[in-house]
Amino acid sequence: MDDAQVALLEDLSGKKVGVLTGSVNESNAKQYIPGCQLQYFNAIPDMVAALSAGRVDAIVEDESTQRFMLRQYTDL
Repeated sequence: MDDAQVALLEDLSGKKVGVLTGSVNESNAKQYIPGCQLQYFNAIPDMVAALSAGRVDAIVEDESTQRFMLRQYTDL
């Protein structure tokens, strides 16, 4: 999203959102981000690579995974 901050989940409507295939976050994204375009990934590193490359606008993950990702991938 061009380094813009997302203030509300509704800001992701119509955007490409990465989720792990079959995760609870897939159903959460469908429920709470109407109109988003889900992009499915089998592993977190693949999802992070897509975010870094701009192939997705955001990632939906639980808080503990987000904290892990921010420690492991400092370029996010």
